[in-house]
Amino acid sequence: MNIDYGKFWSNLFDLLIHPIFLLDLECNIINCNQPFAVLIKKEKKDIIGRKCYELMHAMTGPLGECPYQKTLQSQMPQSKIIFDPQAKRWLSVGTSPVLGDGKIVGGLHLVLDITQEKEEAERLLLEERDKLNERVEELNRINAIMIGRETKIIEVKREVNKLLAESGRPPKYQV
Repeated sequence: MNIDYGKFWSNLFDLLIHPIFLLDLECNIINCNQPFAVLIKKEKKDIIGRKCYELMHAMTGPLGECPYQKTLQSQMPQSKIIFDPQAKRWLSVGTSPVLGDGKIVGGLHLVLDITQEKEEAERLLLEERDKLNERVEELNRINAIMIGRETKIIEVKREVNKLLAESGRPPKYQV
């Protein structure tokens, strides 16, 4: 059975629900799936051959901590969570090397939009912080009441000691 591997991989890419694209060594996009085209709001024909950093980050070169650059150096998969200020979204990106004849010939780049998850985590964190602040305020109120009560008790003990001293008796409390 003869398999057209180019068509096979293209069809496989489009079956994946997460945005994914294939890169050469110079960060040119060789192929991508439809979810990636949707993510960056471009037609597939306008993506192929373009630099990933131009399309993803509107930059003229790779990000400072680009996981694909680390993959090229280490020949190992890399991952990173980044905030894309242009699109105002959080992305979890992963890159893996594509090897040919034992050396790296390109890479696979997966992109997951995790903005909703990050926002939900932030919302929960803020809720917990607010609850903690309420508890601290309550403890401060209780502490103020207790300190006020202790201060009153000390004043009463001093007054008792003073009355005892006036009657010629030894003090009852050490304050």
